[in-house]
Amino acid sequence: MIYDFLLLIARYLFTLAPLVVRAQYSPRLPIDIVVGLPRDEGHIFKNPFKLTLPKSQPVFDVAVEDVYYKHRLMPPGSLRVVYEDTQLSDAIAPQRMVEHYCNRSVDAVMGMAYVYALAPVARMSAFWFGGVPVFTTTGLVDELGDRKEFPLLTRMMGTYKTLANLMYEIARSQGWHHFYFIFNDEAGIEGGKGLPRSECYFSLYAIRNRIQKETDIIWHVDMFSTKNATRRKYGDLLKKVSMSSNSEFFPVFPM
Repeated sequence: MIYDFLLLIARYLFTLAPLVVRAQYSPRLPIDIVVGLPRDEGHIFKNPFKLTLPKSQPVFDVAVEDVYYKHRLMPPGSLRVVYEDTQLSDAIAPQRMVEHYCNRSVDAVMGMAYVYALAPVARMSAFWFGGVPVFTTTGLVDELGDRKEFPLLTRMMGTYKTLANLMYEIARSQGWHHFYFIFNDEAGIEGGKGLPRSECYFSLYAIRNRIQKETDIIWHVDMFSTKNATRRKYGDLLKKVSMSSNSEFFPVFPM
């Protein structure tokens, strides 16, 4: 995916190359690509897809070589890829990108594994120079689909809105009208404690946004934390679902 990711951005930048060359902030090649990723995987809620610099950099190196010599999209030396350790921080990651903006050394941003760090960068980049595109394989959350807020953000893996539409179509085809969502969200159970919301939360948030528009669909929600969940707690949750259904069937979607 990272390989295809860089080929896509190379094709994108190739079409813009004449404009980039004339731009005030990048008067000549190479085109500066800043890759923001953590050096370590960190907490699963901050880095759900386990992206890191050591894993990604070799793929970028191969992709850059293929851009030059295999696909001949750009002449050798046209791309200058710089790697920044974002430390999975919503303060450090934007600061690193802003530093590149101030140094006039960013034409595109890639990576940003932590969604809370991605959002401010994708929001600000539209105002840098003539606009700096942001490409990511994460950021599936519903809110990042707002093109007014994030006009230059490209999400390579799709969005949870697509998942929500799929769930809605399945529900309609099966004649389901009652839902009880059960999902893992340590931040919600533990009262935050500096943790972000889980991908389970974000995916079900998108599903809820889709189904709540329908007047004939009833839904309930409950959450648990795998950090302290036990077999008994899982059993209690399932009993609660059964009792809440009032003798009717509620589809359960554990995340």
